[in-house]
Amino acid sequence: MAIVQHDPLKPNPTISVDQVNPARLAIAAFAYPGGNCPGATVDLTGFQRGPVRIYLDTDGAISTDLYRDHYWLLAEAILPERRYDSEPTGQVDEHGQPIMTMVERPLNLNELNIIVFPLPEVA
Repeated sequence: MAIVQHDPLKPNPTISVDQVNPARLAIAAFAYPGGNCPGATVDLTGFQRGPVRIYLDTDGAISTDLYRDHYWLLAEAILPERRYDSEPTGQVDEHGQPIMTMVERPLNLNELNIIVFPLPEVA
């Protein structure tokens, strides 16, 4: 799972799952018609339980804003709901039972399909 090329004949190698934090997408620098994108790292944790799209704007900036126009769609995914585990706190209640707490599992983009679109071609 993870990166799925929308067009395998025109793969986009600039987008990958961040090796340090798998909740982030790493976008390497690249040239596009009219400019250069310096690259970026985008944390997708806040997008859980819904769609996320990564766009290139005309000024080379990376955006996740679904509600305005952009120059190019770079990638998209549907993220799952947040997941939690019950873990002991190290304390016990008045009956001697362990007190548990809910701990959010970190998002791991390696477990999802992220559709990556070809980059705009530079002439």
